[in-house]
Amino acid sequence: MALSSGAMSAVVALILLFASGLMLAASPVIAGVDNVDAESCWAFVTAATIESLNKIRTGRIASLSEQELIDCDPYDGGCNRGHFTNGYRWVIENGGITTLADYPYRGVRGYCNRNKAANRVASISDYMRVPSGEANLLRAVAQQPVAAGIQMGGNLQYYSGGVFSGQCGARENHGVTVVGYGADASTGLKYWIVKNSWGTGWGEKGYVRLRRDVGGGGMCGIAVDNAFPVM
Repeated sequence: MALSSGAMSAVVALILLFASGLMLAASPVIAGVDNVDAESCWAFVTAATIESLNKIRTGRIASLSEQELIDCDPYDGGCNRGHFTNGYRWVIENGGITTLADYPYRGVRGYCNRNKAANRVASISDYMRVPSGEANLLRAVAQQPVAAGIQMGGNLQYYSGGVFSGQCGARENHGVTVVGYGADASTGLKYWIVKNSWGTGWGEKGYVRLRRDVGGGGMCGIAVDNAFPVM
């Protein structure tokens, strides 16, 4: 990994290690259920970034409920699109979020279970937007996983491995979690390590290595729309 010693100490719990394109160790973004409905990706990103920060700050592992966000967050569309910053807003107002085990994923929007929503196991006090640009994203990811909007489409949706630098979608239409960064040992290409929500059968066990330092808003717009939760 192309990390300084200082960055390594900050990111050691966040990054994935790759050798010859293979994933060797897992990020603390906790594996829960697969997002069978891509338009609820915002809920998966919201939960992933909060549960990761909760692990970093408290040392406790708790897989959080995407379904609670889908059912209870009035600022988003459930399985009909939304945004992770709205998800953060609702978690703050609710005083926290419960576990996946307590409020299991169903993949459709239903009535909010207020009793389960009151079982708060992780909470945040605020969220921060990251200014556009890969340098700003790098500084944020060195501290914790970061939510990102991305231009999903083109060759990216069929990604199966390697450092991606191909065709993206035409607009931001999907949410993902940036968990780390590195450089390919064989090519030297720098990349972002990005967790998708489409299950381990997609990409490199559910992750994509997206080419880094390409200028502008980053590959597929990865460094345009970013935020992270604050405890």
